[in-house]
Amino acid sequence: MERASTLLARAGGIPANASKRRISVLHQDGSRTTVDLLLYNLTGDTKYNPYLMDGDLIRVPFEDVAVNVVVQSVGPGDTS
Repeated sequence: MERASTLLARAGGIPANASKRRISVLHQDGSRTTVDLLLYNLTGDTKYNPYLMDGDLIRVPFEDVAVNVVVQSVGPGDTS
């Protein structure tokens, strides 16, 4: 048994444009688990990085849309 992060790393890692938060695991019994490697890395809580069993299927979704937001600070009296 290995944790999701270990298996994904051995498979070549997660591409830059793939989600690290919405990884889906379909277990042989039909149940599903969501892997959230971002929360795992921030908190260390292993519930976000579960163990995988033989026969589990992992789906790593890619971003459909990416948005960059640039915020410009406006100081007092500045109306630009």
